[in-house]
Amino acid sequence: MRAFKIWTQQKFSFRYDGELFEGEVFGGSNDSLADARSDAARRWEAVCQRITGALPRRSADYEADSDPRSREMRGLMKALKVDRLYALLSQRQGCYRARLTAKPSRIGLKSLGQKWPVADDAVAARADWVAQYTTACRRFAACRFYSAVGDAPLSPVIALHDELSGALGTLPLA
Repeated sequence: MRAFKIWTQQKFSFRYDGELFEGEVFGGSNDSLADARSDAARRWEAVCQRITGALPRRSADYEADSDPRSREMRGLMKALKVDRLYALLSQRQGCYRARLTAKPSRIGLKSLGQKWPVADDAVAARADWVAQYTTACRRFAACRFYSAVGDAPLSPVIALHDELSGALGTLPLA
């Protein structure tokens, strides 16, 4: 997720093949509102290009070889007894996700339920919630490492995931 200091939400529209397409796009910047607006305009242009077929519908940033919608991957997830909800979300969203911290509901907190970017009048409440969440997460692991298959060397990304998620420790799962 990109977490910029400055956000804007811009409304755009365009006609294609006789049909009017309207939408709102967020843009962000760490430098200025003008840069955030330019980012929003670039994002809208990419949406327009996807609609017209000038760009593929999916961003290359999210493409994978390991496609979660493929029959092979669904079979592998089933054989490995992957969490059903995780498998379903991976297939529906067409990408893989990795949790590093516990879900709020599993550690006794209600979900924050705010839109991003956070409205100015909700910033303090969000900061309080994040502080409570961070403190509560220290008492739980998001996942547990059981075993490895094969003899490939451990990648730095997996090592970081295991460290941040508490996968190698003894904290209770949440």
